[in-house]
Amino acid sequence: MQRTETNQDLKPLVSILNNHADREPKCKAQYETQRKSQYGAKYEAKHEAHCEAKYETDHEAQYETQTRQTCPVCGRKNLVRTAQICGKLMHFRIMCECEEKEQAAEEELQKQHQKAKRIAEIKSLSLLGKRYENAAFENSEIGMNPSFDTALNHCKKYCENFKQMLEKGQGIYIYGGFGVGKTHLTACIANELMKNFVPVLFTNLFEISKAVKSTFGKASFGKASTSVSSETEQSLIEKFSKINLLIFDDLGKEIFVKNESDTWLQNLLFDLINRRYNELKSTIFSSNYSLKELVEKRGLDEAAADRIAEMTKNFVFKISGKSRR
Repeated sequence: MQRTETNQDLKPLVSILNNHADREPKCKAQYETQRKSQYGAKYEAKHEAHCEAKYETDHEAQYETQTRQTCPVCGRKNLVRTAQICGKLMHFRIMCECEEKEQAAEEELQKQHQKAKRIAEIKSLSLLGKRYENAAFENSEIGMNPSFDTALNHCKKYCENFKQMLEKGQGIYIYGGFGVGKTHLTACIANELMKNFVPVLFTNLFEISKAVKSTFGKASFGKASTSVSSETEQSLIEKFSKINLLIFDDLGKEIFVKNESDTWLQNLLFDLINRRYNELKSTIFSSNYSLKELVEKRGLDEAAADRIAEMTKNFVFKISGKSRR
């Protein structure tokens, strides 16, 4: 049965490309309105009284901390200093070593929290599925397939030197049979880079084509039709072309030639690949086919294959052997 595409299917990829603004202020305003309507003035008065009491308690505790002369932990004395400034006697609180350590620990915890939050945001935009969200070089099974181990080591080095790889638009092409670990390795690359705050888009040509098709039927003067966004075909392709690291999973499952004529996908892929090639954007591919097989068996245009070969030069890896599944 042919799969029916709905606007709902197309929303995730298009919305990520559009980089939607943070909706937290709007949600917070809606929450406050709902809370006031639901609980009324009585709850508001009780809530304000609670906040005022908490403020007084916190203020008193802070004042006690600022004015005490001796640290209750290490016993250090003379923690309050005085100085004459512009004719006024001013008091200054200094920290002992244990308080300095406590403050440093709190600051480090805050940094880790912000780091985790930022990584979570980057991962939410990557489209990497749950199956591969914990894929990592460290938890990969090695020692069973030399070709897999070789590809894994090169992928690790790629991530370690990603800044240089990104500057020259270096990509990777990994191919081999079903279940040999191609997608696992590309997911390892994605997770390793996202861990270091590198935005990644993990997708395939089928999903890209759905997003682009969602722009069909728009008037040339820019009025939106019934599709999921106000993007045009060219503006959407341009956004795919500008992403610093794009991961193409399972290239070659598509039909590039039908009745001896190029399909629309053929032209879409070449347009996208050619733009990324010209812009020196890094692209990682996984496929069941070598580039030669993509041309001979799947009908991929030789010009597109040539571009991919140039983009992934010296980083083409074949994984042989039996399925790992």
